[in-house]
Amino acid sequence: MRGLDEPYGSDALRGADGRSVAGSVHGLGGRPGAAGALGQAGPVTPLSRANVRERAQISPDLAVSSVVFALADRDGESRRGTGAGGSGGGGSGGGADDDRTGGPGAPAPEAGEAPALELLLPLVRRVREPFRGCWALPGGPLRMYQSLEEVAVQHLREATGLEPGSVEQLHTFGGLDRSPGLRVVSVVYWAVLPLAATAAALDRTEEAENVAWFPAGALPDLAFDHAEIIAYALRRLRSSVSWGRLARDVLGTRFTLAQLREAGECVAGRRLDPGNFQRQAKADPQIVPTEEFLTGGRHRPPRLYTTTA
Repeated sequence: MRGLDEPYGSDALRGADGRSVAGSVHGLGGRPGAAGALGQAGPVTPLSRANVRERAQISPDLAVSSVVFALADRDGESRRGTGAGGSGGGGSGGGADDDRTGGPGAPAPEAGEAPALELLLPLVRRVREPFRGCWALPGGPLRMYQSLEEVAVQHLREATGLEPGSVEQLHTFGGLDRSPGLRVVSVVYWAVLPLAATAAALDRTEEAENVAWFPAGALPDLAFDHAEIIAYALRRLRSSVSWGRLARDVLGTRFTLAQLREAGECVAGRRLDPGNFQRQAKADPQIVPTEEFLTGGRHRPPRLYTTTA
């Protein structure tokens, strides 16, 4: 499976179908394999022998990649959402608005204590130059017959077996020196997996030779500018995702405030103050209390919430 900038691992350029071809820098439009005025291919100059002027005539290539985040227990097991099946009958006197880890008067977390969940993402090990042996985001070239989103989902599925319900365009990265050789412009998509799907996602890649999940805070050496891309995705996740959207994307239709706080702590990479969190969550118009309560525990059952996000 290709990494994000795989089309430029050799001296040859690549055509729109991703196959290696000699780069024509004289043909129509200066694109690889372009035809001349009479339909004949123009003179071919491999990229390594092209001069500065000829290189400047070659248009950048376009790649598509994905950043996928998943939340998992630090012991390696996925924590699954409760869903409606874990709830019991409601009523104003049947339970508490908050569960024992997030209710009024709950002790503040110890300073430096790690969150219960860990933020992970899948990476693909490159098997050819450049950056052979380094890890990269799953991705590859854009095909002529596919949309950007279709290509992002396809490369992600081929590399990791993952197929999120939806992906969202994150950003376009087009730095001049982000790839050796020919310039590459990359359109990056991102997604967050539901907790209920994390265990299966980790299992699908467990036996893969060149695919692995890494903690977002402990990444290996990365190819190209992929460390910058992941850092950008983390900033977006931490700054622009509301409590309502986090609940919808990660926890599902029913959740307790303590479960939402755990998810928020995982994303933030630190413990959150219970009181401040509860004020923020309850002030979010997308977080709606239900008349259901989580049953089966030893403590007073906490109220279940839903989201309008």
